Amino acid sequence: MKRLTLTLTTVFLVALAIAPAARAEFGFEGFELTFTNEDGSPATQAGSHPFAQSVAFDVKTEIEAGSGEEVPTGDVKALRFVLPPGFTGAPTAVGQCTTADFLTFVNAYPACSNATAVGATWLRINFADPEAFLAPVYNLVPPPGVAAKIGFYAAQIPITVEIGVNGEAPNNIEAGLLNIPQVIRFYGSETQLWGIPADHAHDPYRGKCLDVGYVDGFGELASQGICDTGAEEEAFLTLPRSCTGPLTSSYEAVSWQEPNAAPDKGSFQAPGMAGCSKLGFSPTIASKATTSQAETGSGLDFRVDFNDEGLTNPTGLAQSDIKKAVVALPEGMTVNPS
Repeated sequence: MKRLTLTLTTVFLVALAIAPAARAEFGFEGFELTFTNEDGSPATQAGSHPFAQSVAFDVKTEIEAGSGEEVPTGDVKALRFVLPPGFTGAPTAVGQCTTADFLTFVNAYPACSNATAVGATWLRINFADPEAFLAPVYNLVPPPGVAAKIGFYAAQIPITVEIGVNGEAPNNIEAGLLNIPQVIRFYGSETQLWGIPADHAHDPYRGKCLDVGYVDGFGELASQGICDTGAEEEAFLTLPRSCTGPLTSSYEAVSWQEPNAAPDKGSFQAPGMAGCSKLGFSPTIASKATTSQAETGSGLDFRVDFNDEGLTNPTGLAQSDIKKAVVALPEGMTVNPS
């Protein structure tokens, strides 16, 4: 009996030794969403237009048994970013590249005009060890029902991001990627969008002037010329107009390996806004009954307007948002509740 016990124990230990190790759980790490000035410092002036907005994250990795290679714990299938409340964008402030031009890939670039470039992205990709790949980001024509759309290429693979507004309070911006291709390994990215894309500071890195391909690391832009489009400078991004904080952003992601599993979630807190005393607030109203006949049924045309030039003025500040509005009807006008 003792000999049998030893034999069974030995078999059990050997089985444990050769059993495949459990795969590490899919997820992200190092998620950050920040707004910066040209010198890299945090952009915190409420209602202003940041030099850049950056989103960065890495996919968790593990060492693959046998090959010894670093591999992602899963292939990203779908990804959703939720931006801080009050942050806004103006997709029509920049030219838009058509889908046909974006999908026409020639000499390492899509056929999009340089005037439609709105930033750059560094991607950690490769078939084996991860390397940083640099590519321009373009403002694309969105499909019906989508507020905005941007796109870039990972090597020769097109990636698009659809952007919309959450229908529930606080009605913040959301950005989503669906069915991300699995052609190459994806380890993470850092994407930079420009607050004022026509700013001449971006001329060396705009569109085809960005030297695409593998680079030494994240954060370093490489140029191969100057691309001044001559476009008028208009604000593409605007920071929140409320001096509360910190600004919270979040993400959700699922993998191709477990698409029905609970999504990996995470959040990041950036510094809150300051300088709200510098913001204007000057709404105007217009009110007119639909008939001038006394003592008769009438409609009421009522309008609240903001001439908020600061939303598009690259050097201006957007006005404060409406928190509450109370409307008093003209004297003598009554309402029939039924």
